[in-house]
Amino acid sequence: MIDCNEVRELLAVEPALEDEAVQGHLVQCPRCARYHRPQQALNAVLRAELHWQAPAALTAQLLALAAAGPAALIMMRPRPKRWYVVIVYLLTATAIGLSLAVAWQFFGLFAAQIGLGAMFEQALAVPGQWLDQIAQTLPMSPAAIQFLLKAREQLLWLLLVAVLWAVVDKWNPQFSLRRGQISS
Repeated sequence: MIDCNEVRELLAVEPALEDEAVQGHLVQCPRCARYHRPQQALNAVLRAELHWQAPAALTAQLLALAAAGPAALIMMRPRPKRWYVVIVYLLTATAIGLSLAVAWQFFGLFAAQIGLGAMFEQALAVPGQWLDQIAQTLPMSPAAIQFLLKAREQLLWLLLVAVLWAVVDKWNPQFSLRRGQISS
């Protein structure tokens, strides 16, 4: 059995609903029938107002364009002159260049004001300081680091060989023996 709330939700979405359960409920429930009458009237008015008939000439033109295909639409559009396109590209490149120059100047002034150069120098010096501290604490650490760098280099070569092997393994050239044969 369908209740009043469900019927009203369905009628709010589709006032001209032809569902048997909804119609049966409307016959039995006078409150839902009263709710349905203004919904039906509004639906009829909106359908009448929103119905629009396109002019026959416009319909014929649109059908002709659809039959001609996308190539006809491209051909109808006028192309800009070459000098116009070149000027637009030059003006765009100039605007981008000027924007970058202004941004560079602004960033340079901002970096100088907050001391960004000194911060970069300190940040770049930190790894060297750490390595010096490790070398003082662990005297064999430079040898271990050298060993790890050599191992890394060997592993990179092995990776290169593996990638090349995978490429060659997937590459399947089709050689034809018929090219070398002489037809009789």
